[in-house]
Amino acid sequence: MSCHDREEGSIVVPEEEWEAVRKTVTDAADVERAERIRFAQSFHEILTTGQGDMDIGSWMVRARAVVREWPGGIPERQRAVIWHVLGHPPEKIRPLDERGRPLRPECGSWPEPVTDPSSIEVTGGRIAFDEDARTIRWEVDQNNHAVRSARADPVALALFRSLRGVRWTENSGGTVRYRDEYGTDRTTPIPRRPKEDAHG
Repeated sequence: MSCHDREEGSIVVPEEEWEAVRKTVTDAADVERAERIRFAQSFHEILTTGQGDMDIGSWMVRARAVVREWPGGIPERQRAVIWHVLGHPPEKIRPLDERGRPLRPECGSWPEPVTDPSSIEVTGGRIAFDEDARTIRWEVDQNNHAVRSARADPVALALFRSLRGVRWTENSGGTVRYRDEYGTDRTTPIPRRPKEDAHG
């Protein structure tokens, strides 16, 4: 069943916990980035093996066929990686090599490892860090089952797992607000109060 939803929130992290939480998220983002480049290279190899010179439209058709035949299906969070191999949207088409094939993705063509992030992308949303205010901003853009997809992203999982281990102090914490197309409007405090169920 379709459910277009979104989520947003701000969480103030105690000063003594800030670096640990941010490092946890940064490390998870680096691991995810490395996994995505490995996946992109595997996809590129399958896509181009045995193929000759084709225009970009033909490569798009070939890519869709590879996706359909991928054993076990391709995880949602990896789907954007596929289009990085070819270039997407069309105005950002990656150049073809001298044999008329998409260039092989290399680490240098991807964002560098995050060391002091102000914003990290997750599936359908982002995690933003405000160093001065020691505040983390969580945003999920409205889309079909967007919150479920965003919460399942490995970087988001690392964030919320880390927040559960924080030693909260006075004037820290925050809220996350969930809304959907059916009128659900629910605000969850962080940290959660005892016996309180939250969306997740």
